[in-house]
Amino acid sequence: MSPSEMTPTYAVAAIGAISGSINLICIFAIGLVFSPLLDALDGYTFLLFAETNFIAMFFFFFLPETKGLYVADVVPVHSVGIRNVVSARYKIAVVSPEKDAIRTGSA
Repeated sequence: MSPSEMTPTYAVAAIGAISGSINLICIFAIGLVFSPLLDALDGYTFLLFAETNFIAMFFFFFLPETKGLYVADVVPVHSVGIRNVVSARYKIAVVSPEKDAIRTGSA
């Protein structure tokens, strides 16, 4: 998921820089920690990384789909709090054809 899908237009550059930096720091940390973990845990090292993947499945199954929606429609959904999004109290409104025609300039 790209941070630009959940960020207002004015903050996309800053959030992109922050997420890129965090990504590189995490890649460095994995590279730094992997060899000692492999020595200590042998074949069970990958269980730690598999656990991370299972945690990431939460995002896949419980967060709403944002494909085909505009940032202006998605930002309010992520602003209500994770508890409301997960419990499906808050739904993403489908963009009406009239709004879409106005936004794309094909009116």
